[in-house]
Amino acid sequence: MRDVVELTGIEAALRSRNYELAEHLRESGRIFRHRSPVLDEYAARLAALRTSERHTQGVLK
Repeated sequence: MRDVVELTGIEAALRSRNYELAEHLRESGRIFRHRSPVLDEYAARLAALRTSERHTQGVLK
């Protein structure tokens, strides 16, 4: 059950573009202590969103 809550939390943080919270949940979550394809996908999504957000911010300034 805790795994579902942690996955839901990081999914919500990613969708709301709250990168700091998503990173904190990924680093501190119990389920994230072990590697898996699902967790690797979350890490890749977070990295991609951060990159696109930085690019967008640079263009707008």
